[in-house]
Amino acid sequence: MIPIETERLIIKHGEIEDYVKVHEFDFNYLEDIDGNFKYVKRDPNEVRSWFSNDLNMEEHYKRLEKNKSYNFIIYLKDTLEPIGNIGFDRYNEELNSLEISCYIHPNYWGNGYVKEALISAMEYIYSLGFENIVYGYYEGNIKSKRNCEKLGFKPYEHIKVRNFLGNESIEYRNIMSKEEFYNLHKEVK
Repeated sequence: MIPIETERLIIKHGEIEDYVKVHEFDFNYLEDIDGNFKYVKRDPNEVRSWFSNDLNMEEHYKRLEKNKSYNFIIYLKDTLEPIGNIGFDRYNEELNSLEISCYIHPNYWGNGYVKEALISAMEYIYSLGFENIVYGYYEGNIKSKRNCEKLGFKPYEHIKVRNFLGNESIEYRNIMSKEEFYNLHKEVK
């Protein structure tokens, strides 16, 4: 993958320690589901263990792509500081779709980085031949809901699930086709 550059960001494959920095906090608690917003530090070795079966990161990314899964680190263009992570996975053959997940370190919230990064990363995913992208969020996750709406996703389905606390919740799943994406984001080529 060639790095994707936006006005302020570079989106590309990262190294293990970039993931450690981005996932410093447990994002389940940062989502503020059921009023449980907390800055809970994650054990860095837990993040490192996500990659323990891979000999190197190049092998890791090849294995992901073979399974129609893509994962990128978001860097500030000026400093190359890793500030976030975007993943596309859960391939759905019927919809020819992938599902988005995106995490921004809380030190970088409120700067519009999510929308900027997602538009460019989504363009890349559509260029690979996928026809749809799904964006899901749990009931109560106001930030994800707002990002989903700003990007122009349309409601697709909602399902009852158990959230990370074990509480019954609703996951709202939204969808955007390639055609809708290019109609909404004409500045993207």
